Amino acid sequence: MKKKWKQWTIIIFLAIFSSFSQTVAGTVTAAESEGRNNQQNNMETLDRLSQEIVTLVEQEQLAHAKGKLEQLGELFTHIGTERRISIEALELATQTIVQGKKALADVTPDKKEAILRAKQIRILVDALSHPNQPIWKSYHSTYSQQVGEMMNQAGRSRQEGLRKSLQLNYQLYSTLKPAIALNQTPSTIQMMDSIYQFINQQAHGQDVDWEATQNSLQQLQEVTGNLFLGKEQNTLALYMNSNSPIAMISMISLILFTALSYVAWRMYRGTRFQM
Repeated sequence: MKKKWKQWTIIIFLAIFSSFSQTVAGTVTAAESEGRNNQQNNMETLDRLSQEIVTLVEQEQLAHAKGKLEQLGELFTHIGTERRISIEALELATQTIVQGKKALADVTPDKKEAILRAKQIRILVDALSHPNQPIWKSYHSTYSQQVGEMMNQAGRSRQEGLRKSLQLNYQLYSTLKPAIALNQTPSTIQMMDSIYQFINQQAHGQDVDWEATQNSLQQLQEVTGNLFLGKEQNTLALYMNSNSPIAMISMISLILFTALSYVAWRMYRGTRFQM
């Protein structure tokens, strides 16, 4: 009789534990769902604001664009994301928004500079809201052509041509860099910066090492090819890396439930044989 009582105690405990786990998981799921909805709404608002800013700047409604940028900047500081973003990428993103504000706050704003900053902010926000198909990847063809032109100039030992093609390509890289940094590791961005720094030194130096310059350009071509065509991180890996409470609760519940079920089964078998 005593062993039967123990058996029923374990069974009741398992039922209570299972019910508790489902309740906790349901509560966390509801909270996570609400959080995801808020995050999605914020992302959509950021996306809309960034598009409006570009349109307003192109229409030379700079005061109105400045107000929209203030809203975007305020919302950006409260935005949340499940993606892992490096401190360096966040710093670049913040600098991009600050530079945009400065461009619009000038007493006599430079229209070209204002448009450039507005588009840079648009590309940055799009990289956050559309990580799988960001706008910056659509520049692959243009980027490749520019790098190819630099390689062509270096192959012919034309320093002036290299300077001009480098200036054009580096302007595009600087525009895309904050958005690219959201998808790449800091070491990749640092490597690209180092390559550009070396090429720039050679393009403006007196004694050009053309062989080293061509090697650096070849390396730049390979790195940028990986940037634009590289594989996205596995979705399951992103979910697991997010330290989701649901994943943790489910895993712990499964382990405990399996262990307790095994104990109950062993005790039940022992009771049967003893009876």
